[in-house]
Amino acid sequence: MSVARLYYNFMFKKIINLPYYLKSPSAQPRTRMYIICLLFGFAGGHRFMMGYRSWILQFITLGGLGIWSLYDLVKIALNEMTMSDGKPLA
Repeated sequence: MSVARLYYNFMFKKIINLPYYLKSPSAQPRTRMYIICLLFGFAGGHRFMMGYRSWILQFITLGGLGIWSLYDLVKIALNEMTMSDGKPLA
């Protein structure tokens, strides 16, 4: 089995089988998401807590070399970013 296949099995199959409370998270407070994005934006921590699956890409690219994290930080500050299911931040 190739290394890429092992990585796929390890990372992505486990994400599909996440517990229900991580698949559909409740609305998070905007201040908390702002602070988490500021501290852990390079790792996609805020996207993980908001229910987005793109946190993996953000983790691999280190927040798009900071650009993606900065973009999310501004969107959270302006209250334009929603939870993955469309609910606004609390």
